[in-house]
Amino acid sequence: MSGVTLDAVIGSIRAENAATARSQQTEIGWSELGDCEALLGYKLDGTWETDEPDDWGAIRGTWLHEHVLPHMLAAGADVIGTEVSVVYGGVPGHVDVLERHRIDDVKTSRLANIAMWEADEQAVAAKWQQVQGYAAGAVDAGLVDPDGLTVALWLVPIDGRFTDWRLWERPFDRAVADAALDRFDGIRQRKAAGERLRQEKPYGWCKDWCPVFSLCRDTVPDLEMISDPEIAAAARIYGEQQAIESAAAKAKKQAAALLRGLRGVTADGWQVTMTSPSGTKDVLDEQRIAADYAANGLLVPTIPTPTSSPSLRVTRVKVTP
Repeated sequence: MSGVTLDAVIGSIRAENAATARSQQTEIGWSELGDCEALLGYKLDGTWETDEPDDWGAIRGTWLHEHVLPHMLAAGADVIGTEVSVVYGGVPGHVDVLERHRIDDVKTSRLANIAMWEADEQAVAAKWQQVQGYAAGAVDAGLVDPDGLTVALWLVPIDGRFTDWRLWERPFDRAVADAALDRFDGIRQRKAAGERLRQEKPYGWCKDWCPVFSLCRDTVPDLEMISDPEIAAAARIYGEQQAIESAAAKAKKQAAALLRGLRGVTADGWQVTMTSPSGTKDVLDEQRIAADYAANGLLVPTIPTPTSSPSLRVTRVKVTP
């Protein structure tokens, strides 16, 4: 029996996405200004994409993003429009929601990413630059008054609840947008001078997500400098929390030696109890199995398995004086 195939549906979705104006835009916009230096260099050259990363995450985010905008338009009396085109510093952009006194940009992402942005200012810096660039373009076009103007990031999780949505606001600050333009101008100048642009994302990230990975990355680095602010923030947060976790585990072990077997309540409200045994369960008697096999002159059958699986390690680099 024939029917709709998985490949056909996925291919249709990807083709529809590739045909959108957003996907066909070749000019670097404000949403890309925070990209890796090396990737921006290839985009400045108009280089054709050599790789086809799995873009379902981006497509899914776009679908959710586009569904949210009409509700923002319907709910806001001060809303002027959605997907409003602006230009600042020669860089184009599209304001998700333009209000009389606020510029809104909607971001869809995983809860883990949103939590990281909330924990570290550098991790979300490029996104603030983007919305400040939109605001500067809207001000210069006379669409809004800079007095009392704010910019906002709407964070919509793809794997959370309504209670996990976030709305962050800041005053309009043209200097933030200008700093992003200065970085972009520096990249263009270094590229024109023939200098090598930094590969700011780590190799593993590039392999999965970069559209010019095969062209840009010709060797696997042993240990490279991670300069991308968002990924560097993730490493910092993981390392710091890992240190806290290790210290907490040690302190708990020491305290448990004094508490195990006790029952009671402290004056400041800590209750100490011990759980009851939950019963028994049947498990294989490995010693008896081995003895039975040996009695019959047989070896216990085994299969090769990895001694360990790859695990993430984030450690502080030791600095020698």
